[in-house]
Amino acid sequence: MRLRSVFLIFALGFSSIHASGIALDASLGAISPRSSLTDANLDFAGHLWYKFDQMLFLGVGSGIQTMGSDRHFPLLGSLELRLPFGGQVLPIATGDIGANIGDDPQYVWRAGGGFDIKNGDRTSILLLAGYQSFHKLGGHIYARAGLLLEF
Repeated sequence: MRLRSVFLIFALGFSSIHASGIALDASLGAISPRSSLTDANLDFAGHLWYKFDQMLFLGVGSGIQTMGSDRHFPLLGSLELRLPFGGQVLPIATGDIGANIGDDPQYVWRAGGGFDIKNGDRTSILLLAGYQSFHKLGGHIYARAGLLLEF
């Protein structure tokens, strides 16, 4: 009986992964300390997403951020939620938590949002903004634009 239950759970899980699929995104923009918004630095991010459905994405992310002469490479667990308002343009909420490695390793989290502008059934333009907190460097504001590809 237990083997049958395990097989059923595995089969349902595998079919939902195949039906939901994966997605990739990449975005480029700027990140600035909250105290000095005119001090813009490079912010590039990318994610590999598991799509639960058309609204909920869970995944992992990384990228590169420069803070003066320091370079940070975040390794993050990520969440993206499309909100059920609108049609071609959907508001989204995002969250990330993890660690930055590189010149000054430290914990980091992000909370943000923006817009998912559908180009078709499987591509979107992303416009994102939010708050990022570094354990040692404090709060920063980011803004990025990018592309989402769904498979």
